Amino acid sequence: MRSNRFLKNIGYLFIWGDTYLLFFFIHSLYVNPIDLSTHLYTYISIFVPLIEFGKSAHPWTEFLIDFVLGIPASPAYLFRFIGSTAIGIWLVRRYV
Repeated sequence: MRSNRFLKNIGYLFIWGDTYLLFFFIHSLYVNPIDLSTHLYTYISIFVPLIEFGKSAHPWTEFLIDFVLGIPASPAYLFRFIGSTAIGIWLVRRYV
């Protein structure tokens, strides 16, 4: 019973915790169509040391990070928001 409440709360966190992604999505639409790398390095530069550390860890992580950062910013934020909200809704409905 206790784990059901915990998972339900995690679901609510997934639903309401990613509202900032909507702001990033709208912002990436407002500026020119750019890739995720340019958007992160220009407007959300707090993640730059974490990205550089991940790239230096292993050649496979460098390839994976370069691939993900090459995706256009608008679809990346939108699909991440949709995915996390869907997982949150599923958790809340599952553990009512």
